[in-house]
Amino acid sequence: MNNNQYCNAEFLLQKIQESDAVLVGAASGLSAADGKHFWYQDDNEFKRVFKSFRNKYGVRSAFDAFYYPYKTTNERGAAIATLVHHLYESKAGQVYKDLKILLQDKPYHIMTTNQDFLFFQDLPADKISIIQGDWRYFQRKDYGQKDKIWDNRQMVDKMYASMEGGKTAIPDELIPRDPEDGTELMPW
Repeated sequence: MNNNQYCNAEFLLQKIQESDAVLVGAASGLSAADGKHFWYQDDNEFKRVFKSFRNKYGVRSAFDAFYYPYKTTNERGAAIATLVHHLYESKAGQVYKDLKILLQDKPYHIMTTNQDFLFFQDLPADKISIIQGDWRYFQRKDYGQKDKIWDNRQMVDKMYASMEGGKTAIPDELIPRDPEDGTELMPW
């Protein structure tokens, strides 16, 4: 750590100690600081997790894989299952643990655009506002039509298990759908 970084860290710590309460705003930079570069980079983690998609479609980051114009819903479902399954398997690192320590003696609230749900591993849910969704849940593809979300863990596990051997598509019957009318679901 250089002297300027040390001064900034000391300044931040002092301000937290002097405050009555803390409001944390966190975006993808926090996960990147925690070592989760696969969102934007073709790093070793991305190459390992998305190997089949990287080889077949040429995607070079998790966001590339998520926004790629797949030809079929089955392919898109496989990419989503790969990403969300990886998020379920990911562990929050030292950055999140340090933040918890910094906040432990203060009233605080966290507002985040992160959809990777790492905050929920170390911090209480009632202290977190997820203002851009949470990929532990699916919503309808036409989300304006019905305001409902579904816990997706079991769906994602089945989708991911169907892709053994490097498959880049899921079977039709595993495409997540609203049980009432069959509308496709997507990450919330």
